[in-house]
Amino acid sequence: MKPNFLRNALGTLLLVLALPAAHAQGASAPPTDAETGLAIAPGFPLVKAYCTLCHSAKLVTQSGKTRDGWVETIRWMQRTQGLFDLGSFEGEILDYLAAQYGIKAQTGSMLKLPPLAAELMPPLPSAAAAR
Repeated sequence: MKPNFLRNALGTLLLVLALPAAHAQGASAPPTDAETGLAIAPGFPLVKAYCTLCHSAKLVTQSGKTRDGWVETIRWMQRTQGLFDLGSFEGEILDYLAAQYGIKAQTGSMLKLPPLAAELMPPLPSAAAAR
């Protein structure tokens, strides 16, 4: 009787732990590419072709940014890393990045917010108070 109890308890525990993860993914989450981990959605082929030429797709999937943030990143790569002009494909690439890896697309602990303005930060303890 004891082994059944442990097996049932373990099964229940696994189910309870799996439910939040399944709920967080949602039914509308697009499938991901097995090779890159990128979401398969409109614009995916361009992002896979252009972005993974120079760096891992992880750099994309872990970098939630606003659309303007993605534009800034592309401009930085063009200025400093030798990225060529994306031409007419840039809009579709930005649409994909903003929709799939934009700040709004991130949830829970993955949410990346801009830093607080300096006037909103708590005061730092003085060096004298720390002694």
